[in-house]
Amino acid sequence: LNLTITEPVEPPCETTYGSVEATAEGSYTWSLSGETYTESGQYEFTTQNVAGCDSIVTLNLTITQPVEPPCETTYGSIEATAEGSYTWTLSGETYTESGKYEFTTVNVAGCDSIVTLNLTITEPVVETFRLTLLVNDEAMGSVTGAGEYERGTTIIVQATARDGFRFAGWSDGEREAKRYVTLYQDVTLTANFEPLPPTHCTLSLSVNDEQMGQIVGSSTGTYLAGNLIQLEAKPYDGYRFVRWSDGVTNAQRSFILNSDLSLTAYFEKQPVTYCTVTLHVNDEQMGYVNGSGNYERGSMATIEAIAQSGYRFLSWSDGNTAAVRHLIVYSDLTLTANFEPAPCTAVYNTDSQTICEGDEYNGHTTAGVYVDHFTTAAGCDSIVTLTLSVNEVFEIAVVADNSSHGTTAVVQAPSCDNFNTAIISATANSGYRFVSWSDGNSEAMRTLSLSADMRLVARFEALPPTFTITLLVNDETYGYTLGAGEYEKGTTAEVEAVPYEGYRFLSWTDGNADNPRLLRVSSNLTLTAYFVEVSTAAEQLDSDLLSATPQKVLRDGHVIIIMPDGSMYDVTGRRLNSDR
Repeated sequence: LNLTITEPVEPPCETTYGSVEATAEGSYTWSLSGETYTESGQYEFTTQNVAGCDSIVTLNLTITQPVEPPCETTYGSIEATAEGSYTWTLSGETYTESGKYEFTTVNVAGCDSIVTLNLTITEPVVETFRLTLLVNDEAMGSVTGAGEYERGTTIIVQATARDGFRFAGWSDGEREAKRYVTLYQDVTLTANFEPLPPTHCTLSLSVNDEQMGQIVGSSTGTYLAGNLIQLEAKPYDGYRFVRWSDGVTNAQRSFILNSDLSLTAYFEKQPVTYCTVTLHVNDEQMGYVNGSGNYERGSMATIEAIAQSGYRFLSWSDGNTAAVRHLIVYSDLTLTANFEPAPCTAVYNTDSQTICEGDEYNGHTTAGVYVDHFTTAAGCDSIVTLTLSVNEVFEIAVVADNSSHGTTAVVQAPSCDNFNTAIISATANSGYRFVSWSDGNSEAMRTLSLSADMRLVARFEALPPTFTITLLVNDETYGYTLGAGEYEKGTTAEVEAVPYEGYRFLSWTDGNADNPRLLRVSSNLTLTAYFVEVSTAAEQLDSDLLSATPQKVLRDGHVIIIMPDGSMYDVTGRRLNSDR
């Protein structure tokens, strides 16, 4: 292969020119540059055209000055009659005599506005009015303060409840028992009384469906009358609060509990409304769109117009020129993406690929750098520089050090697809166990990433013999043992005799009184632990025979166990002396 690589030749760049005419009053903001101008003149902005070359746009701007309209004074008048005095809200002045008074302000056009007040002051006339006070039930309470008073007089009115009753409010909605009433007309008020409420009230809370929501805050129970209750109905995901059983529609509420009350919070499934976004293209050969589908009403839809090679996106059918748009969907929407052929220029791209040994890519089978020439759908040159790598496949071999001791297997062979990853296993035959591979790894099944061919040997060894230690007790109601089981030859087993309350360990059947006890395992072994009842009194023995642990002594050819309290037993657990 005689291959010559040449550098790509860029086409010459050509600058384009354009101009914009604009006239504005006071100032002008050019959307192309983002600048604001206040004087007439020529302004330039340089950008890039679709070929990547300079594009110079000239703005021919004319700024005109705003014309102020002539200022015109407006006039107006107000007629007013007052008794004794009059305060004009426009000027803030108080007048006590009849007459004409002027006040100058500014109208909406910014010009003077002169307002004339034609005022008539009359002599004050003394008026009297009657305050009538009633009660809803005289057995519940009384009122004071009724009578006839001059206009503008302020009277102290008092409602007083009798024993066993309380003041509930006035007929005009006032809640205070003691109040001040200023008379400008005849007034009639009724004091309402009611029996005292119970001292304790019961609140019962529930929901129409526990799967839809819950009530938080105050809980079902008994409260002191007058207690503040705070509640919130909280729906779970996918549901919404509707109302309380008493008609209240606010999820959060608070109130004073003065009587027994039962409330239910009603929830319902949250309705979901979907809108459809439908996207089209003017020519499927030129590009495609993403983002069509159904969206929840009020959610965001992202739509995208993507041009094929040799074409470019122009605009959407609604005039928007952004290829990627984020839309809040409130109704069904249909849009078409318009594409057009792009100016025909050579396209240069790079490509990096890896193939398996024996495969090919674009006709190439060996590693190297290649320059491939193609033609785009628009008929333009497409030159691709390809860097090609070829993966070699390695081999793995596994064997056992002795085929009678165990077997090996390649569970997964290395390949190009699994990046030369192998899985191997070693399985011991009966009576043997796996030790390690020849590289020191002790995992019977393992995963390897190969960088070269590999051979591994699995090492096995014979299992050591095992023996059984059996532990018994002279009476299962006296105690129990720990440590029985199978042990490998040569290992150490720890055994222990554990007495129940009221009993104690005496010895093992072989006369050994160690507890716990360590045994070197060399054969099968059966031992019985002897327990006895705890003595209530100790037999007096020589002090040299007593110690903190049981002692074995030989008397008359027999082994005797002497306990710390002085009691003596033979190796079968039979007591040899009695309490005294």
